[in-house]
Amino acid sequence: MNIHKAIFKLSIPAMVSFMLRTIYQVVDVYWIGKIGPEALAAISSTSFVLWALYSLSDLCVVGTTTLIAQCIGSKKYKEARFISGQGLVMITLFTVVFIIIGLAIYKRLFLWM
Repeated sequence: MNIHKAIFKLSIPAMVSFMLRTIYQVVDVYWIGKIGPEALAAISSTSFVLWALYSLSDLCVVGTTTLIAQCIGSKKYKEARFISGQGLVMITLFTVVFIIIGLAIYKRLFLWM
């Protein structure tokens, strides 16, 4: 198989995922815009924070998925299961840390923005 075709074929799920996330956000903005400018401003001010959190979580997901795929490709299924569990623990810990930090600074963060 041609390497360019293989890379394109592998990239399709990521492209679809990002496209669906963008469409979801556009639809949200459309409907929230119908509520009023204050609601739209509130959503717009939080979009950067959500983007940053999505990006950080994507780092964990992409890294974990890559390691799992490499293990499965080399038939190291036990190691793949271990990495999968570690990935779940890592993303759970990040989530808890983000929640704690977010609850501590959200008022100052949005006043700053």
